Amino acid sequence: MKDIEIWEKKLTNIIDSFEFLLQVQKKYLNLKEAFSLVQDSPLILNTVQGPFKNFEKSFIRLIEKIRNKSSVEEALSNPELAKDLAKLDRNFEDRLRKIED
Repeated sequence: MKDIEIWEKKLTNIIDSFEFLLQVQKKYLNLKEAFSLVQDSPLILNTVQGPFKNFEKSFIRLIEKIRNKSSVEEALSNPELAKDLAKLDRNFEDRLRKIED
């Protein structure tokens, strides 16, 4: 029974991490596309891009952590990864709200 509980917890962590990863990745790709559209206007680009620089760096750092693992299971079963991705997602939303205000 203990083995089942361990695997259930591990699979839950994998699902949570994967869902947050897809969510954050979609926002990252949309952000990159938006920045490419305003590249001809440095004033707009600098005003909008600044608050998202840390988001980009943090996202890339998390992707590198995932890439450095030997398996998907090892990379995504860590509960800290889901927490880090959720935090990154909240930070993104907070920064987006500040720009919209």
